[in-house]
Amino acid sequence: MLTALEGEYLEESNAHRYVVSFVEKRRKAQVASLQRRNEKFLIALVGVLLVAVLVVAVLFGFSLRQRDRARDNERAAERSATDAQSVALAANAQQALSEGDTELAVVLALDAVETTPNPSSSVQRVLADAAYAPGTRAILMGHEGQVYDAAFSPDGKTIATGGADGLIILWDAATGELDKTLEGHTATVTSLDFSSDGRWLLSGSIDRSVRLWDVATGILISRFLGDVEGVWCVALSPDMQTAVSGTSDDEITVWDVKTGKALRQLEGHTASVYSLAFNHDGTRLLSGSADNTLILWDYLNGTAIRKIRGHGNFVYDVAFSPDETIALSASWDRTLRTWDLATGRELVRLVGHTAPVYSGDFSQTGQYIV
Repeated sequence: MLTALEGEYLEESNAHRYVVSFVEKRRKAQVASLQRRNEKFLIALVGVLLVAVLVVAVLFGFSLRQRDRARDNERAAERSATDAQSVALAANAQQALSEGDTELAVVLALDAVETTPNPSSSVQRVLADAAYAPGTRAILMGHEGQVYDAAFSPDGKTIATGGADGLIILWDAATGELDKTLEGHTATVTSLDFSSDGRWLLSGSIDRSVRLWDVATGILISRFLGDVEGVWCVALSPDMQTAVSGTSDDEITVWDVKTGKALRQLEGHTASVYSLAFNHDGTRLLSGSADNTLILWDYLNGTAIRKIRGHGNFVYDVAFSPDETIALSASWDRTLRTWDLATGRELVRLVGHTAPVYSGDFSQTGQYIV
């Protein structure tokens, strides 16, 4: 039999255990609830992250498609531009062919075909028409190695060629047969020029010499003596009294043809001189250089009238227009350009070549350039 005090203690102990049990159950319920809430949050967070990743993937894919589409559009635009250029060149070739200018037609048609990787059938047909038109008359075979320059005599009966073998060969233009070989240079013959009457031939060579030859006999008339470097270009004045040479050390030397002695230097270029051209009466001289410029000279007094700038690389060839108001230049920057000689202003820039342009000239009428 419990005493009142023991009963009271027992009752309080039971109450305490009940309270502790209740608190523990409530705590566990709260922990379980918190865990469920955290799990829901984590599931929601994972869902949001998955959606974000999906959105990023979609946007990245869209960006790639846009980039590819832009590249495709750019390539299509480039193809359209090259195709249009090819068609234009073919049209010019067809026009030249209709006017009987077969050589120009072939050059233009070749450019038309090479401009685009997939030339149209009409462009290829123009090339075929030009190629099978009367044109090539002979292939001149005689040099050992590359041919660096070729020139027609004024009467058109003789062709002179100079090569890496140091030889100058004279050919019969009518038959294509070798006429005679001029020996004397010990290195590449870089430049040739006939006198205005066709009796003489001037040659320049990397062997640092300028030589004058008798065309009829093939005999060396004179070797011009002077302190010159490798000669890149030569030209005889129309009156045949003087000659000029351009060298790798930026000098233009004027020579007395009778004595073979140097008369003076034309100073103005700062790099190798690659090209020289007289006007018809010999009062003006054009020069082109590796300093990216061409110079118009007053040849009689040896002064520079105008230095013309604009090319982005070597000027490798120069020419006067038939009326002598315009200069033409061909450059390693892949362009041909025409210049107003009165002002030095660039008139026309001809773009289309994909490699350095080594030569250029006007047609007899001045209407065409090749």
